Amino acid sequence: MFASHPEVPECTVQKIFEDHNLDDRLLTCTVTSPRRALPLQAADLVAYEMARVQRPKHVERYPFRRLKQKANSLTVSTKWDNARWDAMP
Repeated sequence: MFASHPEVPECTVQKIFEDHNLDDRLLTCTVTSPRRALPLQAADLVAYEMARVQRPKHVERYPFRRLKQKANSLTVSTKWDNARWDAMP
């Protein structure tokens, strides 16, 4: 899923997807407004909070603490258990 952008036509995104989808690993390509797609909104939130917390002198905000809490509960006793968010700054 890709966010639509007024300066990049959807057909261009589709072409890039087709050209770089090595071994057909990705099955579909969707271009839509982030306002219409919850996965894009969630990705934006996670990216923002992850980038923000890594800046010097920035305290952990409530959204980041909740993301860490949920991620830790989902990864316990899985192969991802060593990728713990509580080890992050």
